Amino acid sequence: MENQYNYPTDDRIRQQQAKVQEVVGIMKDNVNRVLERETRLAEIDTRADELQVQSKQFQAVAGRVRRKYFWQNMKSS
Repeated sequence: MENQYNYPTDDRIRQQQAKVQEVVGIMKDNVNRVLERETRLAEIDTRADELQVQSKQFQAVAGRVRRKYFWQNMKSS
């Protein structure tokens, strides 16, 4: 119901404020989710970097082992 000056009543104002609060809550949730996702992505990136280093180390060790056994096989042949 509106008063004689065509202003919204307190009830309509409360309804709009409730809608605004709902939107604010949703936006806060979304921001928190984005921040959590960013943290997880940073962790994944760190793990990927560590795996890259371990991969290089594995390749180096595998190459040494392959050469070692190659020469052992050559000597025993």
